[in-house]
Amino acid sequence: MNMHKILGIFVVVALFFMTSCNLDGEENIDWRPGDSLIIQGSPEVVAGTLGEPYFVEGFTIKKEYAWTLNGSTLQADREGEFIYVDFPTAGDYTITVNNGTHEGTLTVTAVTE
Repeated sequence: MNMHKILGIFVVVALFFMTSCNLDGEENIDWRPGDSLIIQGSPEVVAGTLGEPYFVEGFTIKKEYAWTLNGSTLQADREGEFIYVDFPTAGDYTITVNNGTHEGTLTVTAVTE
């Protein structure tokens, strides 16, 4: 009987601490699909780099992906999920992908060595 009281008190105290956590300002993960595409790849490259790979994270087959670099169309690879980008000169480049429903953007900075 005494063991049940101790266990009961422990459970009440544990529940109190679990419910008293302040979640304001903390990052929460939402498992529902988002409304933008995520482009994976290096956000900084050396000017003169050729064929730097970028791809859509969590891509879905049977979707058409349209890629652009600073507004110019890029040729995609492997079901449209991959692109290979050349960065001939230093500066900022904007890569955009669109699947007709969602869009994703990544700014890449090409720096001099």
